[in-house]
Amino acid sequence: MKKLLYSLLAVSIIFTACKEEEEGCTDPIACNYNDGATDADDSCIYALTEYNCDGSCISDQDGDFICDGLEGPPTLYIPENLVAECDETEFGIASAEGGCSTPVITFTDYILPGECPNYYTIIRTFIASDNCGNLTSEAQTITIVDTTAPEFTSIPSDYTTECSNAIIYDDATAVDICGVVTISIEEITTAGACTGDYTITRIFTATDDCGNSTSATQTITIIDTTSPVLTIPADYTAECSDAHPMDAASATDNCGEVTIDVVETTLAGACAGDYTITREFTATDDCGNSTSATQ
Repeated sequence: MKKLLYSLLAVSIIFTACKEEEEGCTDPIACNYNDGATDADDSCIYALTEYNCDGSCISDQDGDFICDGLEGPPTLYIPENLVAECDETEFGIASAEGGCSTPVITFTDYILPGECPNYYTIIRTFIASDNCGNLTSEAQTITIVDTTAPEFTSIPSDYTTECSNAIIYDDATAVDICGVVTISIEEITTAGACTGDYTITRIFTATDDCGNSTSATQTITIIDTTSPVLTIPADYTAECSDAHPMDAASATDNCGEVTIDVVETTLAGACAGDYTITREFTATDDCGNSTSATQ
């Protein structure tokens, strides 16, 4: 039994002695990994970060020979800060370059209210991003103002009318580039030379939400060119011994008071009892328009 044990041990020693030791790189992730090496000799060579062992990039999405992981964030170019009227909508376009891929640009707006609805500030933040998660952000300040006054789209025309006619007060209309328009009217009456002559001046003022305003004027001229309507007593013939009634005339006017004047003229006839009385009535209104008639 001892003989057999010694024999086996001798065979084992012989086989062990036949396998030679080999030094080399034993790290499987090294570029020079030697799967036959038995002893590590600190000779392992590793690829640089983001590179393969052959010197090529692990990933180079934009093909610029700079590995994605070594790319800086995109360079972002944004529009300048500006002041714009409230009806403007174009505030410039941002652009970007660089990064590991073609940059994608987005933006968000933050609104700061101002002193009126059409005065406010937009803080527009642009973000340029690439496929590697690199981000660059810049902010543009856009100040919105409303300095434009409303514009009238229609104003009633000036006109002249008789004092007895109905006065027509048409409305004006106006629009604004950004908001609601309120139209106020101030009327000023200027007396003329008489009751039936006067002028109405209508001042229209269109005002927007931010206090910008525009004014326009309509002039209505009232005149009295119509004479009074006169009614006189009828002619009659009477005996000289009869009573001779001297009835009064009457008159009306379209706009004011009427004054009636009478001028009597006696024309002698062939004898003392024959004669003719002519009564000329004249009705005059405040503006000097008159009508005459004779009895």
